Amino acid sequence: MCDSVDNVTLHSNDDLMVLCAEPARFAAPVKHAWIWPLIGLLIYLVDISYRHLTSHSRRYRVITEQCYAMTGQAVHLRLQFLRKSKIKVLPGQYVLLQCPLISTLEWHPFTITEIPTDSNNNLTLTIKARGDWTEELYERVVQREQFRRNLGGVDPYRRMEFLLDGPYPSVMSTMMDYKRILFIGAGVGITPFVTIMKLLLRSNVESPARIHLIWIARNLETFLWFTDEIARLQEKYWAQNKPDRFRVKLHWTQNYDEMLVEECFGDMLAIKSRMHRGRPNWNDVFLDLVTLYPKKLVSVFSCGPKELTKEIRAKCKEYSRHGCTLNYFHEGFG
Repeated sequence: MCDSVDNVTLHSNDDLMVLCAEPARFAAPVKHAWIWPLIGLLIYLVDISYRHLTSHSRRYRVITEQCYAMTGQAVHLRLQFLRKSKIKVLPGQYVLLQCPLISTLEWHPFTITEIPTDSNNNLTLTIKARGDWTEELYERVVQREQFRRNLGGVDPYRRMEFLLDGPYPSVMSTMMDYKRILFIGAGVGITPFVTIMKLLLRSNVESPARIHLIWIARNLETFLWFTDEIARLQEKYWAQNKPDRFRVKLHWTQNYDEMLVEECFGDMLAIKSRMHRGRPNWNDVFLDLVTLYPKKLVSVFSCGPKELTKEIRAKCKEYSRHGCTLNYFHEGFG
């Protein structure tokens, strides 16, 4: 192209062709797309650097007070803080956990299943083996238990050490603020509700006044994690003449076996009578809600895979047109 044509009167295109004797030049536009991934990389590097610099602070160092493998390939960790001051944790919050024995760079989020109390500074996590990091943790815990059994109960290992970041707020932390709640958990997705359940067991708070729990699991072993707490909470409200305050449905979705249910929960009638075959019928679930609470507000919480989140969100939207307001909150995984 011609750089400039100043103070010249052009009478025709031929005049322009004569004046623009300079050959045409073409240039590609300057590309700036590389800036955006660089910004993301810089944020990641700053985060990694910060965690590395603070990883040696006692604020983040925890050791296992109790550690064992659970049925259904899960790990129970009771962690003790190495700092003297109390850590404030609310029900439903989560932490980021690092195990230096596995990786010094990987941090993984886990919902707290039991919060510190006035009498101790421990918190508890329930970790399902699903993925390389959690599977290696599970294998290490199983190996420790095998060595302990072989040595007649003597533990040859030092207590496991972790680095912990948090706790962090979550939408699940708001469950105690609502009068009526429905909590839906899939597998290990029950964990946000467990903290609430344990708080209700040891205190007499008035809210939530109505609690509906639906727990879905593929394997019966998963229910063994927290059925004791579920049964105890039901018994507490029955003793207080409040049987409707806590309603439970347990859904075993694969290979349902009544004999196995009887074998696992033979003396727990409160659990056996609430065990159902297959996935919940969501239309029935939400129809019950709008029938029980016409023109009322019900807060619906779920923790599970994306497919479950999508399904529950759609049902909340659909049945909110039936005279009951359904507010939806969720945490997802997978």
